[in-house]
Amino acid sequence: MCRRLSVCFVVVVLISSVSSRTAHADPVKCLAGIGKNGAAFAQAKMKILQKCEEGRFKGKITTTCQGDQKTQDAITKAQSKTAAAIAKTCAGKDKTCGTGDDDSTAWDASTCQGFEAQGCTSAVTNCNDIGPCLTCIGEKAVDQAINVYYGGLQHSDPKTQKDLNKCQLAIGKSAAAFFAAKSKALQKCWDTVNKNAAKGESVEACPPFGLGDGKAVDAINKAASKKDATICKACGGKDKLCNTADDVITPADIGITGQCLPVTIPNGGTACGSITMATLQDIVNCIDCVTEFKADCIAIAAARGFPQDPGYPTECAAALPPTPTPTSTPVLSATATTTGVVTPTATQTVSGGGPTTTATQTAAGPTATVTATHTASAPTATATQTVSAPTTTATPAPGCPTRITFTGTSTGAVLDSGWTGAAGSATSSGPSTTSRPTPARSPTIAAPAIPASSARRPRIAAGRTVSPGAMTARLARPPRSARAGAASPRGHASTTSARTCRSPPVASRRASGTR
Repeated sequence: MCRRLSVCFVVVVLISSVSSRTAHADPVKCLAGIGKNGAAFAQAKMKILQKCEEGRFKGKITTTCQGDQKTQDAITKAQSKTAAAIAKTCAGKDKTCGTGDDDSTAWDASTCQGFEAQGCTSAVTNCNDIGPCLTCIGEKAVDQAINVYYGGLQHSDPKTQKDLNKCQLAIGKSAAAFFAAKSKALQKCWDTVNKNAAKGESVEACPPFGLGDGKAVDAINKAASKKDATICKACGGKDKLCNTADDVITPADIGITGQCLPVTIPNGGTACGSITMATLQDIVNCIDCVTEFKADCIAIAAARGFPQDPGYPTECAAALPPTPTPTSTPVLSATATTTGVVTPTATQTVSGGGPTTTATQTAAGPTATVTATHTASAPTATATQTVSAPTTTATPAPGCPTRITFTGTSTGAVLDSGWTGAAGSATSSGPSTTSRPTPARSPTIAAPAIPASSARRPRIAAGRTVSPGAMTARLARPPRSARAGAASPRGHASTTSARTCRSPPVASRRASGTR
């Protein structure tokens, strides 16, 4: 009888045990599914965005990744896959979250951990809410990392700037690969800790809080070394090393400059914001630091409820310091504006005085007008035409004639021009002498009158015969005072009027003939 009771008791215990295990999903399996799928989403989104950003850099995608429909569809698909996989793993026998047989008790009746005060703090009531929480944190972290890898890159021509273009592409691609490698290493570490704890083995938290399975640290270091070597090979000159004498490409050429993102690796790790990107090695260090931070936060968020769970770090939840926003400064630039300008022009008037200045409207050149305009670039040099002062050209004022020519003939002993200062005939016994004006001289001005008594009559010795000939009377050069109306050395007309001749012109006569 006792033997039968013992058998019955054992049967009851076994039935109760099976019933209990049927009612609830395996908690170890549920936690493993949360960790695996949370990491898988972050890795998938990193790959999708890296491919998109590379396409944009190469000119194959002409919009932002947020605006590229193909990219967004791929991300949405990854989100749905993650949420469905977690629900399937943790929803119990009926595969429906929130029906009482879920095994996500470590997450139930809680809130999402958040990320850098950017949201992701929704309530978690059952396993349906776990997927959206982890994909939210993963999206924020990956978006920020991608912005560090690609956000500041200067555009480079793959043909004319082949080396720079190759360097820039290598940075983004190798950084994304490092993120995926570290995320996978941490996920495997926490999965091993979870399984070993279920076996009753002693376990330790995963990096950066402990050594975990003992493999994660080596895997992460190997991936980091590969990333460093890839970047320096593409950017470090002929020796394929960063920060050596043959480095040609600078952070400014690449487009990653200034301070690194101000985040801090959890558990007393490196403060990335302390890195100033002045060299290629600084860029490598910044990318390494930021990537470590993002992967750590995503992995620890998914490890909630795991054995040796360190709790969500404050470094992951804290808001980032505000980033200074560049402000454009107005830059003055010259704009050419054509305006009419009155330019004085000297015009001769025959009045016996100097030149008279008459205002004449002329088309002037452009006048530089300073206009304040907002420009993002450095000031542009603008050529400005300089308008020089007008040059006045003076025409000599009318004064004493410079030359008068007389032609006459005589057969007598005395040759006399009979010139009295006015046009007329000679008083000699021969034919009259006629005044001939100087050709091509304008204006023609009559010589001042001279009294007949003062006219000089050259005499010819008696007994000599003078044949008919030409006589030329030349006036002596006017005194300097009579030329006061001439142009000054600087090209400006003198305002002094020409003086009237004060003495009769001296006539010189040339007689030709047989003596």
